[in-house]
Amino acid sequence: MKNRKLGLTLSIFGFLIAISGIYFDNIQEGFTVINGMKYLGILMLISGSLITYFSSQPYTLEFVEKDWKKTNEGYQILIKNRTHRKSSPICTILMKNDEGFEEIFTDIQLNPNAVLFKISGSTFDGKLIIK
Repeated sequence: MKNRKLGLTLSIFGFLIAISGIYFDNIQEGFTVINGMKYLGILMLISGSLITYFSSQPYTLEFVEKDWKKTNEGYQILIKNRTHRKSSPICTILMKNDEGFEEIFTDIQLNPNAVLFKISGSTFDGKLIIK
């Protein structure tokens, strides 16, 4: 979330700087600082847009049966926050079947440092998505 805020802030300031540079360039032609403002603003606008785009992409992990770790209560898959980089994660787990993937309901725990997917039955191949 903070990356999206950074990208949006950078885009807005870049837009304002670029527009200011274009406006002042029409008043004072040939002034190199104003020319630099236009290009700096455009660079900030593009950078902010890219940061916003990539930070909004979901984290996806395809896993196989051996990726589940055995615990006392069953099996679990742990994804650390620094891996998925989402501040308020929305999690989905999908089980692979003959036709593709099917959403299943499991115990999902959001810890301060990680997201924990737990099952008590048998393991399976699948995919997890964190938005």
